This record gives sequence, C-alpha cells and structure tokens, in this order.
Amino acid sequence: MQLYLLVALGEGGEPDRAAALAEELTAEMERRGDGLFLAAAQIYRAALATRRGDEALRQQALRLGWDLCERHSFGFLPALPQAVVEHAVAAALELGLAPLSVGQVLRQQLIDVAPDLLLDLLKRTQASGIRARIAHLLGDTGSAKAFPTLRSMTRERHAGIRSAAESAMERLVYRPAYRLKVRTLGCFHVYRGDVEVRDRDWRSIKARQLLQLLLIERGRMLPRDRIMDMLWPGLESDSASNNLRVTLSRLTKAIEPGRPEGAPTYYIMQQGDTYGFNVESDHGYDAHDFTVAVDNGRIALYKGHAEQAMSAFRHALDIYGGTFLPDCLYEDWSVVERERLGLLFTEASLRLGNLLIENDQTHDAIGLAWRVLEHDQAQEEAYQLLMRAYGSLGERSTALRLYNRCLAALDQELGVDPLPETVALYERIRSG
Repeated sequence: MQLYLLVALGEGGEPDRAAALAEELTAEMERRGDGLFLAAAQIYRAALATRRGDEALRQQALRLGWDLCERHSFGFLPALPQAVVEHAVAAALELGLAPLSVGQVLRQQLIDVAPDLLLDLLKRTQASGIRARIAHLLGDTGSAKAFPTLRSMTRERHAGIRSAAESAMERLVYRPAYRLKVRTLGCFHVYRGDVEVRDRDWRSIKARQLLQLLLIERGRMLPRDRIMDMLWPGLESDSASNNLRVTLSRLTKAIEPGRPEGAPTYYIMQQGDTYGFNVESDHGYDAHDFTVAVDNGRIALYKGHAEQAMSAFRHALDIYGGTFLPDCLYEDWSVVERERLGLLFTEASLRLGNLLIENDQTHDAIGLAWRVLEHDQAQEEAYQLLMRAYGSLGERSTALRLYNRCLAALDQELGVDPLPETVALYERIRSG
C-alpha cells in the first residue's frame, strides 16, 4: 500500500512529497529486508530523481533497484506505471545493468512495446556492447518488425554485433495476419484473408503459374532446374534462372505484400536450390480439401458407415467447382493433377449416387450421374447408374435409350464394347 501511495503522489503532481516518502519508504524496506517491492520503490525513486534533475541519485537508485531484481530473479515490477518501467529498462540497458531481469521484464511486462522500445534505443546508442545486447533482446521478442534493423546490423563492423544480429534473426517469427485461400477447381483465385489477389498484384502470368506448380507438388521440394524446364522450356539456363528470380519475387510480393525486409517468406520455402509450398502455413487449398473429403468418404464406406460416407462425398462435391486450373489446360505440368482430381470427382459422384439410390433418393442420384457425363460422356458407370435409377422409377424406355446412348459413346470415344455388367443390367431392365 505504501508503494501505491508513493506512485499516487508522484503521478498526482506532488513530486516533493513523493521524493520524501521514497527516501523513508526505501529505508524502512531495507530494514525489513524487503525484496520485490523495495526494488520497485528504488526504481520509482530513480524516476522521481530524473524529474528533479538529480542524475547522481537517479543512477544510484537504478543500480540498487536493478541489482535486487538480478539477485532475486525478479522479472516483473509491480505498481509502477508503464512509462516508468519503459524508462527504467532503457536506462538499465544503457548502463549495462541486470541483463537477465531486464530481459524478463521486456518479455513479461512490456511484451507489446518491447520491439519499439528496443528499436528506438538502438537509434540513440552507438556503444557496441549495448547494441549487441539490444540485438539479442530483439530476437527474444520474436517480432517480425525487427527484421530490417537486424539485417542492417549484420553488416556492421563489430563482430559481436554481427553475431548477435544473425542469432536474433533466426529466432524472429514472421507470419502474415491473414489466411491464404486458394481456389483451383473451376477457376483460379487467391485471397489474402478476404482480399483477392488481383491481376495487377501478380504482375505476370508466370507468377501465378509458379504458385500453381508449387501447389501441385505441395509437400515436395522442386529443384530450380525442373521449375525452369516446366515454366520456360527451351530457354537458355541463364535467362531462365533470371526469369525464376524475378517471378519468385513477384509471387512473394503478391501473396505476402506486408513481409518485412529481410524476413524469410512464409508461404514459399527455399532450401538451397529447391523450392516448395509451406504445407505447415495457415492456408486453405480447395484441391487438397477435396481430396481429403473423398478419402474420408472411402474410409467411411469401407467401414460400413453409409451416412458418414454420404456426408463426406457430398462435402467433396460441394468443394469441386469444376475442372482443375481451366486456364492452364495446355500446360504439361498441370495434366496429371487435373486427371487425378477428375477421376476423384467421378468416383465420389458415382459412389454417392449408388448410396442415394439405396436410400430412395433416386432423383438426386440421376443429377449426379448427368454431372459426371458432362465431364466424361463415355463414363460407363454413370450410364449404369442412370439405367438403375430410371429403372427403379419405372421408366424402362428411358433406361433402354440410355443403354443405346452408352453403346454409341463407348464406340465413338473409346472404340470398345460395353462391360458385361452393363449388358446384364440392360437385359434385366428389358425383361422387366
């Protein structure tokens, strides 16, 4: 309570009464053997001395207070206004006091202002030891805003400063404040949170294609030579290498426009001469989500959980907005993934369709089968599903016409005859 009274007097415009109380209070606390509150009282006594212009008392009280903090591992100064704590920390750094306790106070009590406080202090001091210490503390804050300053410090002459800055940069964390969302099924759109990345942000088609390529290969690191061969086939190595460097820069600026200078990219990883998409980053990717939903449906179906399987397949088909990367139909590197996702779409549609028929939801099953035929007019299993569905509805003539349509599509598209199962289904329908 006495400490709070001391602060109330000092902050309430009664510095003389506060100074007198500070002398009495610290003397009494010393007699009692107080620790934490005595340290705080000494540091506030130093703040009062600063206001009165008593530099000798200021330094004496600071040293006494911070020495107590260091000896007892205090990392929090109770009752003191934040401005007083900030000035005390800055002064301790300038005087080389209590390195452990100062770091704890920055992390525990001044966590929101620590980066700005340290960066501002760097502008005011040229002492090598202090600058190295501040660099170390900036690394402890983990704040990405320190990247530009620390990067410049790695070029300073003093080896201790360079080493501290390099170590600190390794401990900083850069993470955008938004979630990157990528749509590739039926269209290509990228969003930084709710903000769409526009054409002017990409600055080139190749920047978009580089992201698309890395997403297709997500989970794997691609050698730069392979990327250059896929995006700039036939171009000389030096020219392709320069193109990759420029394109990578445009890509990262498009999806991470607020990344501090010197900070490593968050979504795009580089390891030596290999590049990849960071699958651990905060992002959403519809092709991946679609694949996971289909897998969940398969697993549920295998376990005999029909309702769960139907739910998973429905979710997958809600995600599937259409052909994968329709603006890259003629790019060789996109063909395999497009075929894979198309086959998954067909599988999910037909499996769900069969489950729907079993649950007397025949009209929904018919809609799914026609949707499959829009993508692949020679998909025989889709014709089987339609024949079963119309047959169950009593529309035998429609089912038989679909069989003839199936024969024609198989002959024209693939040059093959129908499967025995299709023929057997036709015979059962025809015979009633």
